[in-house]
Amino acid sequence: GNSAKASSGINAAYGADVDTFLQDTVKSAGGQLTPLRQVLANESWSAVEWLRTRMDIALNQTCQLGGHSSARTWRPSTGMIGAEVTFAVANELKRLQKQGKVEIMM
Repeated sequence: GNSAKASSGINAAYGADVDTFLQDTVKSAGGQLTPLRQVLANESWSAVEWLRTRMDIALNQTCQLGGHSSARTWRPSTGMIGAEVTFAVANELKRLQKQGKVEIMM
């Protein structure tokens, strides 16, 4: 798919909802609990916090999507999470390139 056109949001949980997130994920995977699914549930909130603090993306709306036991899909009020993330990361990379901290090779 095209990440820039993604619009649903980013699934993330914190606190007591982490266990529910894991249970929902395992259920949708046919009952298979794997270490990767545990990391997904346990570390999901840190990804949202990173996008908020480092990329300055306002993930201020939540909704409950199919297969979720609670609202845990985070997105900006524009509804365009893909475009917001793609634009913010591209700008950060350009900033780091200007500082000589990264080299972008095309």
